[in-house]
Amino acid sequence: MKKLSYLLLLLLLTACQKDEMVVKNDWLNDKLNGRVASYRITNYLAALDLGELYPSDIIGAEGRILYNEKGFRTEEFWRFNDETSRKEYRYEGDNCVELISFNPNKEIEERGVFVYDKNGVLQEELYYNAHNKVFAKLEYTFDERGNLIELLEYDPDGMLEESQKSKFEDDLEQERYTYYYDAHNVLVTKYEYRYDKFRNLTEGLLFDDSKNLLGRWVYAYDNYRNVVSEESFDADNVPVEKRTYDYKYDEHGNWIERITYDGLENEPRVITKRQFDYFD
Repeated sequence: MKKLSYLLLLLLLTACQKDEMVVKNDWLNDKLNGRVASYRITNYLAALDLGELYPSDIIGAEGRILYNEKGFRTEEFWRFNDETSRKEYRYEGDNCVELISFNPNKEIEERGVFVYDKNGVLQEELYYNAHNKVFAKLEYTFDERGNLIELLEYDPDGMLEESQKSKFEDDLEQERYTYYYDAHNVLVTKYEYRYDKFRNLTEGLLFDDSKNLLGRWVYAYDNYRNVVSEESFDADNVPVEKRTYDYKYDEHGNWIERITYDGLENEPRVITKRQFDYFD
């Protein structure tokens, strides 16, 4: 899947964080509290027994994410079906300049190189495959307030494939329009994003190239800025899908258990557990 296509989905499923010029650290970007050294994450199928909800079989990948004392990610370990993979982050100062992904055989599978200007503002990303050949390039442009206003994606031959242009429609930066164009600069889709005062995404609307509404997404959050509900509607405002989440938190305010309820019937589907380690 193309990286901009993935970003399209990501922007609708989460409160958009990558549209800012400088991320202070990954603790903030990952919505973590306290001096987190690492955490483990595991997803389980939710099961009921005599009215009690409990985690049963492990589903998906199990992960462990590590941070340094400045709050930046340093490594990720993932296990899926008895196979393991790893990601390694490398820094110059506070800027992540390289992200290396290793396959289960501990060989480099993919490598990302990140280029910044003298002020530490991200300028471009270059992605290399296992043979050290560039397969994608992204170029970023930010406004004077640090908001992403243009993102260009190039193919391995350096030809423009897709582009994204964004702008806020208000001084409070609570309403943003994002336009997606193909390689010929023809509009493909338009998104409208609405945010609350904490920069949480509360609503997303998708339009086609003729400005016809295709769908709408609505989000709600708890006091820790974690999503507690997300619901999608079709062009006629008929509910299509809904998910809600219940959380349990530790003494630092990080969630350690999340129950995902799927469907309009609000049935429990997944129990996700996180185990944290903190710096002294």
